[in-house]
Amino acid sequence: MQNTWKTRYSTLSSRVCLALELLFIASLIPLVIMGFYNHPVGDDFTYGMKAHLAWQSTHSLLAVLQAAIETSKSFWTDYQGPFTSAFFMALQPAVISERLYPLTTFIMLGSLIFSTFIFFRVLLRGYLGFSSIHCRIVTLVYLLVSIQVLPTPSEAFYWYCGAIHYIFMHSCMLLLFACCLQFLLEQSGKRFLFLFLACALGFITGGANFVTGLFTLVLFGVLTVFCLYYRKKSAGFLLIPFLFYLGSFILCVTAPGNAVRESDVAYTPNALSAIYDSFQYCLKYMGEWNNIYLVIALLFLLPVLWSAVSRTRIPFPLPGLIPLASFCILSSMYAPCAYALGTSVIYGRTLNIIMLTYYMLLILNLTYLLG
Repeated sequence: MQNTWKTRYSTLSSRVCLALELLFIASLIPLVIMGFYNHPVGDDFTYGMKAHLAWQSTHSLLAVLQAAIETSKSFWTDYQGPFTSAFFMALQPAVISERLYPLTTFIMLGSLIFSTFIFFRVLLRGYLGFSSIHCRIVTLVYLLVSIQVLPTPSEAFYWYCGAIHYIFMHSCMLLLFACCLQFLLEQSGKRFLFLFLACALGFITGGANFVTGLFTLVLFGVLTVFCLYYRKKSAGFLLIPFLFYLGSFILCVTAPGNAVRESDVAYTPNALSAIYDSFQYCLKYMGEWNNIYLVIALLFLLPVLWSAVSRTRIPFPLPGLIPLASFCILSSMYAPCAYALGTSVIYGRTLNIIMLTYYMLLILNLTYLLG
């Protein structure tokens, strides 16, 4: 046992990884403890009412699911388009018992951590050839700094409806592209399992909040460019999950409820003004999020990334274009808010997933430029 421990943690990288794992677990303990004092609020009651009444009258999970579908249909018609979000929002834990509401924190933290580890594993190990240790270090540093400095953590890990609509759907998006990328890598029959999962996740993501929905479309465009550049012959199969996503997204965007909610907004800009505002917002919040914790994290990762990319033979073409493209991609996440709300106020729960994306893009750009 002692020899196994010494062998496993014989290198500096493995010891650094172990220290980060312990630090990351310790950083989550206060967040989890606070979750036990959590309780439903606001939209938790609005979206969960039908499912709660169904549980009270039948104590049947099937009836609860049927009520969630009815809630999704109702809000799609009368309030807003994100129907898959509405379905999951109707299934908040307090529907069955308020004592179960603390599960919210475990669900949101769990989905974000799991999806991030999977996405980085596929991208960094599968495509860039990072070692397992290097991949884990990068993922842990990213999660550690991101989770601790989110703009509105209460809406990320404690308010179920706000978190399921953004953090959970953001996690589904990461898993969607992890499955697409893994499908391109896989040579065995398991590749069609990843294709099936990508179809399901595409449908879920397309019917999520408009920020995630539009950003998924942008990332499918990036994936298309990647497949064309590297001439991925099996990429044609990815048209299937894209169509699942696109059908869901169109259903979300064309919902009658969107017009109902839009009627409460006093002013909305035209498309060109919204695009310009999106770039402005992106610059503004990048300035706010470039804090000392991020600087320390990137400086810490520099030697790790240098060591990792120095061992790969993957080419890194057009390094000047990548940061510019990343800025445009990140700016697209502000477009739905700028276009639909016409205001400088962006909800904290929206900023949560944009900041998560910004920090991830920073790390990936640093990796690319070092390569």
